[in-house]
Amino acid sequence: MSALTDVAAWWGAVVATLTLGLNLLRWQSSRPHLIIRLKPQMEGLVQVTIINTGERDTDLIEGYFVCFNSWTNKLRGCASGSVDVNQGTAVGNDRLPQRIRAHGSWQGRFFTQRWVTNHPAAVRVVLQLYEASRPDKPHLVKVPRLMELDELAKAVLKKR
Repeated sequence: MSALTDVAAWWGAVVATLTLGLNLLRWQSSRPHLIIRLKPQMEGLVQVTIINTGERDTDLIEGYFVCFNSWTNKLRGCASGSVDVNQGTAVGNDRLPQRIRAHGSWQGRFFTQRWVTNHPAAVRVVLQLYEASRPDKPHLVKVPRLMELDELAKAVLKKR
């Protein structure tokens, strides 16, 4: 009789563990998963493409371009400045907040001239995007410092 109860106990433990794993996998895949891509465009614009590959809708509530003067400041979280994407950098209807449907995408364009002008010596520039479902954990995306942005900064500095 003891062997039969041992088999039943082990069977229950295995089935419960598999069920827990399956539920965790379902929960992980049901939340929003964002893929964020930045693409510099001409005349100081950066195009931001956000793709939601998850099973739930999400709301992007705010975003900032954050500048760091050195990589050590970035590690310590000591920003030299930040620019809200809604204050003078968004183009047209690209302002936040935006709702992104499940398996949907959103594209926005932002002027980079303001933060390049204010922080021409910034070594690292990061785009921080905040979701309504996770307001305490921003998505961090490194902004590429390509020749267009460097030339724009030099042109702005020459005008000063």
